[in-house]
Amino acid sequence: MSYFESNYPKLSFPISDQEKKIDGFREAQRGALFAVGSHFTARPEPAIVTMPTGSGKTAVLQACAFLLRAKRVLILTPSRLVREQVSEDFAALGVLKRVGALPQDLNPPKVMPTAHRVTDPAGWEAMRDFDAVVATVPSVSSHIEGVPKPQADLFDLILVDEAHHSPAVTWQMLLDDFPDARRVLFTATPFRRDDREIKARFVYTYDLRSAYLDKVFGRIDYQPVVVTPRGGDRQRLEDVAVARAAEAKFRADVTPVFHPAGARVLS
Repeated sequence: MSYFESNYPKLSFPISDQEKKIDGFREAQRGALFAVGSHFTARPEPAIVTMPTGSGKTAVLQACAFLLRAKRVLILTPSRLVREQVSEDFAALGVLKRVGALPQDLNPPKVMPTAHRVTDPAGWEAMRDFDAVVATVPSVSSHIEGVPKPQADLFDLILVDEAHHSPAVTWQMLLDDFPDARRVLFTATPFRRDDREIKARFVYTYDLRSAYLDKVFGRIDYQPVVVTPRGGDRQRLEDVAVARAAEAKFRADVTPVFHPAGARVLS
């Protein structure tokens, strides 16, 4: 029996109460999980969950592996930065333990982040020793020259973070490499600028307005990130640009501001 199958009975669904300072799932997270579980009782097609960034998507993504009693999970991320964040937290079951959905003493799953591109069948076979693999598409898509096709039974559950990338050829071919795997696509942006359709069924939508009313967010400001075009890895340039913009915003938020009257406050 797989890790997620054997530990499924240990998954619980505590309800968060911010006023009473009780940890647990928010109602939107519970709704998304139950919608995904219900979907796969009747339909094999991929499911889409729409949740704004910051509303608890990571907890839902991790819990799906237990809820669907997966044998082996492939988690696709849009960048190396996100890959490292997802793999580190999943390897510790950090968010699920923090909300009380899993026991604190539960041994974590074996999680493999793909540090390099798969270049031979042995690279795929090595993944059988893990419960979950976290990868960027360029490292595992057989559409890319030099990446061999995997065995179709390697994964039975695919979780796609930032799923608005999935209609791209490299994403779609990778998803098609595992035709019998259940697929759950998570996104905060269900529509692409090129109007290409995401081929999946919307099973749960938690919009930005609802998140604002639920006080998940306070005031929201748009912060553009400019990537300076130059030679090198485009994905790495984007990761670095986002990281630097986030650092700059954080530093600006904690920089002391001195008012004319002499009062010292934090912005």
